[in-house]
Amino acid sequence: MKSRIRMMGLGLCLALGSAGRAGAATYFVNDGFTTGDIYTTSIGNDANAGTSSNAPKLTLASVLTNALAGGDAIYIDTGTYAPVTIPATKAGTAGNRILFQGSTNYAAGGTVFTGGGAGSYLITVYGHYLHFRDIRTVGGFRGWHVYNATFCEFDQIQSI
Repeated sequence: MKSRIRMMGLGLCLALGSAGRAGAATYFVNDGFTTGDIYTTSIGNDANAGTSSNAPKLTLASVLTNALAGGDAIYIDTGTYAPVTIPATKAGTAGNRILFQGSTNYAAGGTVFTGGGAGSYLITVYGHYLHFRDIRTVGGFRGWHVYNATFCEFDQIQSI
């Protein structure tokens, strides 16, 4: 009797633990190269849906045209990317942030946002309940601009 209750409890915990990601979408972004990539297997193209690792989007801006919701994840592969603005309409929820995951292949350079003119930012964030991991900004006049964005998390972020 006790083992049956434990197993039912374990099943309930597993079901509740994954409930927050039910229906969550996963997107992939890759630049024009596959060198050092860990998430994708082909170069990016904004004509792709970006929902599979073998047909990623080319730019993060293209993914942002989709209706993102809490629990969604965007994997931005090893490479160099153009400046981007994440609008306030891109918002997760308190228990379910939208994840922007950069490459952890630091030996190959990781995920780098660069470019922009004098006085411009490389990544501007207006959204809420977002989570950024393993992303670098290099060069340009300014790195990150977080404006009226609330409850965002930043892990392993580097601006050079």
